This record gives sequence, C-alpha cells and structure tokens, in this order.
Amino acid sequence: SKTFGRPREGVITVVPPAADPQTGLFNVEIELDNHDGVLSPGMIGKAIVTVMQTRAVAIPASAAARSGQRASAFFVDQGYQTGLDLGRVGSAVLDVPAPVARRVWFKPILFDRDHYLVTDLPEGMDQLIVEGHSRLGDGQTVKVINTRVQVSDTAAGR
Repeated sequence: SKTFGRPREGVITVVPPAADPQTGLFNVEIELDNHDGVLSPGMIGKAIVTVMQTRAVAIPASAAARSGQRASAFFVDQGYQTGLDLGRVGSAVLDVPAPVARRVWFKPILFDRDHYLVTDLPEGMDQLIVEGHSRLGDGQTVKVINTRVQVSDTAAGR
C-alpha cells in the first residue's frame, strides 16, 4: 500500500536568487527518490531544510594573519626534532619534548570581522597562541603561561 507522509531525503536542485515579491517565499526545487511511485506531479510537500550543520573552531581574527582566501595562526605543538653530529660515528636525530609554535594554514568556511570559522585544522592543534604571535617563527620554542579552553558546536540555521 502507498504511504503518504513518510519522510524522504532529497537534494535541493534549484534555489532562485530572490524571493517571490508578493509572498516573500522562495520557490525551491528538491529532487526526491520516487522508486515506490507515491509521488505525483503537482503534489505539495513540507520540507525541513538544514542550511549548514558542522563542528567548527572560531579563531579570533586578531590571532590570525589573512592572505587572500586563506589564513594562518600559530598553535602549540609538542616536541621538535633536532640533528646531532656524532663526529666519525655519524649523525642522529633527537626528539626534544618541548612546546613549540606551529604555523597552521587554513581556509575558513566563514570570514568575520572578529572571528574565522575553521573546520580543517590538523589533529592535535587545540592550543591557539593569541599573544606574541607576531614575533614567532614556525618551530620556535614557546612557554605556555595561560590555557583557557572554550569549545562550542556551531550549527547555522538553528
């Protein structure tokens, strides 16, 4: 038996550039799977549209440097490698367990006057350097003096 009212997922295929001037509504077209033949031409439906839902990090614009559509900021990374000259024996690489500054480039999903929303930070980059970053170089050792962590989920359209 055919069942009306069963939820279906679809893909928005057409969004007009402006709303209807009389109703203020957008006449959006959605492509739906109709393998069971329940849907007929001219039917009207109700849709719940999620514009964007994602987990993002808000980086203060004052802690980042913007270059075109990309930006960079310094984060605290743990450890760096240094070479050792062992004379006639050869050379070696030593892992030094010290906090260092790492410049991370990213492409924000949103540029704002105060913040950049970012979803593509590398794993482990969770301590942002917010003061003194203008004098830093990539891989330079740093001393962490204050750690404040604030995590929030961002869901546009909610």
